[in-house]
Amino acid sequence: MLRVVIGLSLVLAPTAALSAQRPMVLQRSLAPFASPDQQLGTVGAASALPSDSSNSPRSPGAGREPTQRLWPVDVLRAHHAAAIERGELAVDVILADEGGGGQRTNTPSVVLRGADTAVIACRDELERLLADVARPILVEAWHLPLPSGPLPDCVASPAQLQQLLASATPRWHARTVTRGGGQVFLGREHWLGIVRDVDVEVAQSSRISDPKVDAAFEGVKVGLAVHALPGDRLLLEGDWLLSEHVATTELATGPNGQPTVNLPRHRTAYLTFAGSVDSGGALLVSGRMDGRGPADFLLVVRAAFAAPAPPRGNDGGRLAVSALTAAPLVLGLPRVFDVPGDDGSPLDARGPRGPRMQEEPLRMLLGEATGAAVEVHAGTAIVAGDTKLVDRCAALVDQLLSACATTRELRCELRSGDRTIAAIHQPVLFDRTAQAFVGEERSIVVDHEVEISESAAMTNPVVGGRRAGLWWRAAASDAGPAPVLDGCWLVATQGPLRIHQHSSSPPATLQLGDATVATFPWLGPIAAGRPTALGDGPGWTPDSPATQLTIELRAP
Repeated sequence: MLRVVIGLSLVLAPTAALSAQRPMVLQRSLAPFASPDQQLGTVGAASALPSDSSNSPRSPGAGREPTQRLWPVDVLRAHHAAAIERGELAVDVILADEGGGGQRTNTPSVVLRGADTAVIACRDELERLLADVARPILVEAWHLPLPSGPLPDCVASPAQLQQLLASATPRWHARTVTRGGGQVFLGREHWLGIVRDVDVEVAQSSRISDPKVDAAFEGVKVGLAVHALPGDRLLLEGDWLLSEHVATTELATGPNGQPTVNLPRHRTAYLTFAGSVDSGGALLVSGRMDGRGPADFLLVVRAAFAAPAPPRGNDGGRLAVSALTAAPLVLGLPRVFDVPGDDGSPLDARGPRGPRMQEEPLRMLLGEATGAAVEVHAGTAIVAGDTKLVDRCAALVDQLLSACATTRELRCELRSGDRTIAAIHQPVLFDRTAQAFVGEERSIVVDHEVEISESAAMTNPVVGGRRAGLWWRAAASDAGPAPVLDGCWLVATQGPLRIHQHSSSPPATLQLGDATVATFPWLGPIAAGRPTALGDGPGWTPDSPATQLTIELRAP
């Protein structure tokens, strides 16, 4: 195995003082110090999924340049500069050629050489640093049947979660291990093959249809980011997608039954979530819906530290700050099936869910406010100094984190007379955008294009998408006596589809339907813990009275 030894400039410089003695040598891999977005993403049967599907699992990028993992080496060199100057210690890096052929890989290691006491002190700091940065976090997710009675609160303590699990048989369960700042993607997916569209080719005296094969998603999946907070607490934010296949209609769009397309119909729940929990606690997203969307669902994410916090050494302190510095997940309403011309929703715009503090401004803020020497690397603030300085930085970090980890519960209810049409409970954080859609999605033939040549003609169906249900995009902020809510809610209903046979030659089949949409924007203070009526929406069915939409923001 070829090994290339590198120092600060990736070239090992011999140390005269070390050559005069037999040094102690230790080697440790730097791979565990890769930032979470450098970890390998979700590995799946990519060939079984549609290559252009917007529902392909979001996954972090693969490993990047190995130099991004070398920040622990810079920390060790800075903290042990005196020993290095005296010639008692050398801190170098090697890049291994694991495959042969002289090709370097992204698996750097640090090599410590020198006097026993200096090497052991440096090794101990490296191991304490690793224990803080890579402290394992167990993540579990469940899709549970919803118990009868009121919807549960959005935050469950470890004891409440155990009680909930003891009385339910999970419909789905998965678990994994990550670390602070890591992103997790879990799910159970079933892809239904469909002919989603047909293109036509017409030439002189001939014509042919060109089917477009795709897949429709059915199942459940969750993507989330997890961050360590002080006091063995954790911050979670992500999104759930639950889709139930109702039916797939095969519709002939042209003469003599040709061509045909598959038009899937699904009941879908897509909801984001964000909040903080004690280690072992969970965030819950729950809902009921009458007639459109999944009838009931209870989606649970639990996170727990899988190892105790390491003791503080005499080399300063290490504070988890990934909840402040990590780039927020970019989320948007996913497609259960991909169709051209999907009418979507004005709330579909994808974008970041919350603010992010850059590492350098955070380092300057902590250093200037406390007088400590602070470095920030990969979601960890490293404080050099005595206990008082470390405690000052920890208190300031606690203050910053408490402002971004205040969990609230957003409740939305849609009623028609005395009947509850939909009730949804969603955990949210201040200054983080929350999104949701609960309802029905379906493909329909919305138009036809016509292809004509000298002796041949053919219609080209245009497939589009329609949604009916309740969806919103909102963000709450802590702004004085009452929180301020900035959001928009939509209630949409679709009437029965009508088949229209257009009298062209050849004839073209269309699907016509009526839609009614009510929009409810809100920007301003909202009374915490008190339901607020936004107004009247369309009747849930053609013969039912108007619906009433109510929202509530409360502490769980």
